[in-house]
Amino acid sequence: LKVYTGINSALQECAEKAISGGMRQLERSYPELARGKRLEASLLAIDPASGLVRAWVGGRSYSQNQFDRVSLGIRQAGSTVKPFLY
Repeated sequence: LKVYTGINSALQECAEKAISGGMRQLERSYPELARGKRLEASLLAIDPASGLVRAWVGGRSYSQNQFDRVSLGIRQAGSTVKPFLY
C-alpha cells in the first residue's frame, strides 16, 4: 500500500508544538479565558502554490479529545472560504 500526501512531518511537528505551547501561554497570561476548561485550537497549513495540505492539527491533544476541529468544527461561512480565496 502506498500513500501519497502533502503533509510535511517537520511542519506538522512545528504546528503541533505551536498549538500546545500557544494555548498554555494564553491560559497562563489570561486565566479568565479558560474559566475552568482547557482552551482548544486547530491549525491547517496549505501551500498556496500547489494547494497541498502541509500540516493539519485538529485540536490541542488527540489523546484527551478526538474531535477534529479542522474538518468537523462549525464556523462562520467567511472563515470557511478563506483558504480557497488565498
